[in-house]
Amino acid sequence: MASRGRKIVLANQKPTVQELDELCREIVRLRDRGKCRKCGSGKQFQVAHIFSRSRRSVRFDLDNLIGLCFRHHFYWAHRSPIEFTEWTRKEVGEKEFADLRMRAYGVSKVDLSAVKIYLLNERNKYAKDKKEG
Repeated sequence: MASRGRKIVLANQKPTVQELDELCREIVRLRDRGKCRKCGSGKQFQVAHIFSRSRRSVRFDLDNLIGLCFRHHFYWAHRSPIEFTEWTRKEVGEKEFADLRMRAYGVSKVDLSAVKIYLLNERNKYAKDKKEG
């Protein structure tokens, strides 16, 4: 039977990269309260990757994601990557940054179904924290 333009999603269907990217954005928005971690602005909130999202091992790693306004994401993080890297090292802490770097350059096989379960649990945690706070 044709769905006539409606998307049918099966419960056991492997999640798409786009679906997981959207879930990550939602979680980082909750975690960072929709504010740029550099300047505190709530305008044009975006999610930046500390290590490139081409690094599959950390693409969906919440430690690799940081909320920035458009200005700091595009005009600073992408145009001044050395300065951005130094700032993020201080922002997340030396040990955490080193651990993240090890994961970024480590194994790249990712189980998208397991990632989705992890991200849904994290979203629920941050959503609960937002309601209580």
